[in-house]
Amino acid sequence: KKYRTRISFNNRIIKQLLSGAVSTLKNAKASHDVLEKFYIDSMDFDALSKFAIETERKIIPNRNS
Repeated sequence: KKYRTRISFNNRIIKQLLSGAVSTLKNAKASHDVLEKFYIDSMDFDALSKFAIETERKIIPNRNS
């Protein structure tokens, strides 16, 4: 009973923060989707994969992958 007001306040703030976080993530996803339309056709994913593998081998030379 002693902390009921504080707990109620904290719960409201938590809901507001979570709502804001979800909204921000939705906006980020929408922006990502717009950008992806521009670069997806120009992207060489095979070259990117090879680059990632080569980079990993340089960082972790003895890894068997």
